[in-house]
Order: sequence, then structure tokens, then C-alpha cells
Amino acid sequence: RPPAAFNDDLMCAIWGRIHQGELIPKRAADVTNAILDWAALKGHEIGETTAKEKARKIFNIYENEVENTPKG
Repeated sequence: RPPAAFNDDLMCAIWGRIHQGELIPKRAADVTNAILDWAALKGHEIGETTAKEKARKIFNIYENEVENTPKG
């Protein structure tokens, strides 16, 4: 199935929240919840499985960046 038309807006919104420090996920479920909340707020429908897949991708990249960020 092709991606939803709002997919780019969704991904940008979630990454924007992470970048601005508004969303600091401790696990992929935090990102899933943010995705589901964003979609509901914007009046879009997204399945939980799709949200989890997107969240897992985002969280894995986020976690890798956090682990590789120099401390201090």
C-alpha cells in the first residue's frame, strides 16, 4: 500500500519535537504514542501497526544518535 499523503508531515513533526527537546523518548512506545496523538490531532487515521513501524525506525535512529553524541 502506498504511504499516506500526510506521511512526510507526520515524520517532520515527530523529528521536530525530538530536535526541539519536546519529545525525549525513552522507548519506541513513546514515539508510537506521539505518532498516534499527532495523527488524531490532525484528523488522520493511522493504524497502530503502521505507527509502531514508523516509531521503531525513528527510535532506532534517535537511540543511535544519542549513544554516539560526545558527552561533555
